[in-house]
Amino acid sequence: MMRTLSEFPRLGEKKEDNKEDGVNNARPLLVTFSNENIKKSVFLNVSKLKTMTGPLEAVSVDHDMTQKEREETKALIEEAKKKEENSAGNFTFRVRGPPWNRYIKKLPKK
Repeated sequence: MMRTLSEFPRLGEKKEDNKEDGVNNARPLLVTFSNENIKKSVFLNVSKLKTMTGPLEAVSVDHDMTQKEREETKALIEEAKKKEENSAGNFTFRVRGPPWNRYIKKLPKK
């Protein structure tokens, strides 16, 4: 059997739930997948979480980029800023896409 999760520690300090106020002090999990294809599969299907009801309707998922992904995104943002400065002023340039497939998108200025 193949393991898909290599680790999933809870983040933050544990606090007691406040039953009187109905406040649930849920803590996030940092989930590490055993390979990148599993991560891509999860994030391609994450929109299905929005249709869930019950206890899963409060679940949200977000990327935690690696240092390399952060550096690549930062370089793309700088490139987008340069393109915007060099354009005639009719367009704005934004970085879009998931961390494994970032690209610069040309958008009309509002």
